[in-house]
Amino acid sequence: YHTPVHSSESVCLNNVFYMIQKFITFLTEKGIQFDSPDETLVKFSFDGLNFLFQYRKEDDPQFIRLLLPRIEDLKGDDSDIAVFKRMIDVSSSIKSVKSIVSNGEVWLTCEEFQSSTENINQVFERMMAVLRLAYNHYASVAAKNQTSSSSSEELYFTS
Repeated sequence: YHTPVHSSESVCLNNVFYMIQKFITFLTEKGIQFDSPDETLVKFSFDGLNFLFQYRKEDDPQFIRLLLPRIEDLKGDDSDIAVFKRMIDVSSSIKSVKSIVSNGEVWLTCEEFQSSTENINQVFERMMAVLRLAYNHYASVAAKNQTSSSSSEELYFTS
């Protein structure tokens, strides 16, 4: 007795590019130009930010990731402590966003599990908006840190 498998996983396994194609269609409908160097990645710019959409069906057919790469470089000195604090702040303040380090650079990532493509364009829109919010939050915290460190330096040098 054998029960056939009917799941989103079997559908995704039969169509490797399915989620990538959905995302490309979304970008095309929005009039956003993109580059897709392989079947797992789509690169595009929107609203002044460079994004990467990543889908690897072999890792998990229901997992999608949108990234903002290279938002800041680590310097390899004590200033990195402030960067790590910003990363923790963003990851704990903005839902579904993680900040990560890759090759000495800070990246922001929004990750979702999608068992269906129903309303998928709304999911894509939300992921982009959440990453924009996370980027703005990160930049705001960095600016505040810059202002407070320069004002404390002024106080130090003027005393």
